[in-house]
Amino acid sequence: MAVRRVNAAIRRLDWHEVDTALLRDDDAAPVEVCEASLDDWERYVRSESQALKSRFMKWRGVRIWIVELPTDIHEGAVHRFDTMMAVGTGNARGTDLMGRLAAYAHEPPAGLAGEQLWEPDCSYGPSNKVVGAVLPNGLIWRDFYTVKVEIGVCQGWSGLNTKAAIWRQYPGVQYIVLIRLSPSLRVYQYRLEQRENGQFPDYEDHMDIVNGTVLTFDAHLLLGLPGDANLPHGFQDPVTVDLFDIVDAKSDPDFANWAKPHYVVFKSDTG
Repeated sequence: MAVRRVNAAIRRLDWHEVDTALLRDDDAAPVEVCEASLDDWERYVRSESQALKSRFMKWRGVRIWIVELPTDIHEGAVHRFDTMMAVGTGNARGTDLMGRLAAYAHEPPAGLAGEQLWEPDCSYGPSNKVVGAVLPNGLIWRDFYTVKVEIGVCQGWSGLNTKAAIWRQYPGVQYIVLIRLSPSLRVYQYRLEQRENGQFPDYEDHMDIVNGTVLTFDAHLLLGLPGDANLPHGFQDPVTVDLFDIVDAKSDPDFANWAKPHYVVFKSDTG
């Protein structure tokens, strides 16, 4: 019943007004969907019948809010990053480093971030078949991610910083990638955070994405391996991702095909 009620509220929205409110180059204020308890929200996140994917929304103050939209820019960037990450590992079939889109923790770490279900745009972590990978205390394998990626088009740095603060609390996370692309594509910015000596330093700055902006990841950290452990055969070290390929995609005639322009993706009232 909770999922059906949230879906109905999403379908009642004036989507022209939603676009106007959120597709701004500056920080956009979130759009309210409806009131909901935390239990209602978590039922929605776990449901497969979502009128709008939950990763584009957040729960705060007994209400659900839309903070991002599945625009061509956002979804194209998500899928292009995911592709480049796979290619960068030399393990494009994903048998060693597993990639997940919008993966929430099935068993959230106790006491962290209010224990609600949070979703990034992408998550990456080792397969349980990687020999020597060390599972952090309190985690199950399907919740073990070493990289979290957030891409903001409607969200500015305020929203991205909030999500980064959440992922810093999660055990096992070694890298946080934040990418900001404005709706007009006038702004291309990023920040790469890395855990050092068990802690994330205080990060606030961000940099422009320019030709030659490349992210570099330590393969051992990606795979949860000790520094002297053998890497899986063929796995690249370091793993590199060229961020300029993401923003340069606007010149690709296929860019618009990487995202569906339909915000409401489920028409039925199941759930």
